[in-house]
Amino acid sequence: MNKTELERQLRLIKDAAEKCLRVLNESMPEDDKNEAAIVKNPARLAVDSDIDFSMQARAFFKKHAKDMSGPKTFTLMVAYFVNKKGTEEASLTDIQGEWSKMKSIIKPKFSPTFAVRSRENDWIVSPKNSLYSLRPNWKEIFK
Repeated sequence: MNKTELERQLRLIKDAAEKCLRVLNESMPEDDKNEAAIVKNPARLAVDSDIDFSMQARAFFKKHAKDMSGPKTFTLMVAYFVNKKGTEEASLTDIQGEWSKMKSIIKPKFSPTFAVRSRENDWIVSPKNSLYSLRPNWKEIFK
């Protein structure tokens, strides 16, 4: 079993465990729900602490964008530029420019539909034309 297959299997296990916890949480008394939330938090913290936006762009996308779909990669680009620049918005020109530099790392060719699919999944929002901001649940791209 190679690393990619192992990572895929672990993601499936994690997703199944989270679904089980949601089902349990719905049927639990209110007092027990806090304990279920504590069980969920370590996985989210692992994703949060694993993202180092200070990395050089090629290293960052090589580490995080591997095997991601186009919309997930687009969302990751928005996150990278928002955190790198310290602003709330990333521009489409920045994203397209960086995407073209990453041809050997990012497999799907850039398509404007990636932004549409990212908005449909509620990972990003576009407050102005060609500007994108992250939604609170953008980290779902790592699932």
